This record gives sequence, C-alpha cells and structure tokens, in this order.
Amino acid sequence: MGFVDSSQPMAVCKLHKALYDLRQAPRAWFDQLKSTLLSWGFSNSKADNSLFIFHHDKVVLYVLVYVDDIIVTGSNVSYIQSFIDRLNSRFALKDIGDLSLFLGMEAHRTAKGLYLTQTAYINQLLQKGGMSHAKSIETPFSVGKQLYKDGSASFGDKTLYRSLLGGLQYLVHTRHDIAYIVNKLSQFQ
Repeated sequence: MGFVDSSQPMAVCKLHKALYDLRQAPRAWFDQLKSTLLSWGFSNSKADNSLFIFHHDKVVLYVLVYVDDIIVTGSNVSYIQSFIDRLNSRFALKDIGDLSLFLGMEAHRTAKGLYLTQTAYINQLLQKGGMSHAKSIETPFSVGKQLYKDGSASFGDKTLYRSLLGGLQYLVHTRHDIAYIVNKLSQFQ
C-alpha cells in the first residue's frame, strides 16, 4: 500500500524523477542529459536527435548517446577530458576508455582515422543462419541478375528469415556493398 500520512490520508505524492527499471526511465534519463548538454552550449543535431555538437573557437566536441552508452570525441583531447570530468561531476559515469565496441560495431583507430567493422556481428549472423562454413565470394550479387520467388523452395522459418534480414539491414551501416541485395531480399518476406 505504501506510505500513509495519518494527518492527510487522501494525499498522494508526485515523484519528480524516474525509478530505475520503469519503462519511462530511459526517456527521463535522456531528457535530463539533453537538458544538461544544451545548458552547457551544445546543440542538438537536426539529423540525429541523439547527437550533440559543441563549437567554441576552433574546438568541436561530439557526443553521441544511445540509451546509457555515450561516445565523446572532438578536435581537442584536453577539451574532451574536461568535458568528461564535468559530465562525471553531474552524473555517475563509468569511463571504459577508448572506443572499441559500440552497438555491435568494432572500432579500430589507425593513423588515418577511425574504422568501423562488424566482423563479429557478421559471424553471429552466419552462425544464426546456419552458414558458418559457407564459401565467401567477392561480389554479393551480380548486376543484371534477377531474383524470383520459387514456390517449390521456401526458407522454412519465416521468423528466422525476417530476423536474419533485419540483421543484414543493420549490417548495411558498415557494409554499403550489400545494400542492393539486402533490399532485394526484403521483397521476399
């Protein structure tokens, strides 16, 4: 039943924060983080609501938020660290260091820049589809070829097909070369 105040038995209290594990908790967290970043001079990207950008003189900071995962990068290492320290003083953070894995994408830093791959994700998809030992090819699909729906052969488990197709659609983020064939395969659900 909860707490009851005998002097005001019909009164209820309004909680001004989200409780962990409730459906609205992630949204409340994002709104609070967004409000903080905007008050610190960040602007919200028009293209991606989870991307925040800060410009000051020649310094640029980028903050990308996905639920409770945050990526921070920018043009000045000391500004980045200063921002992380400031954010950590406002929120309880766990800094796991340099970016290596984010949303199934592996990040590799080289002298030329940051490269994203999804090798582990591809291997998981292959295993899920029972194709771990399939022979690889250079071209995902030959131009000019047509796919036809053959009534004699069916994928069988339509749920598995859709799940694999969704995985391939996510994979297109780093493998643009498969976008055409993934689009074609999505016509055969």
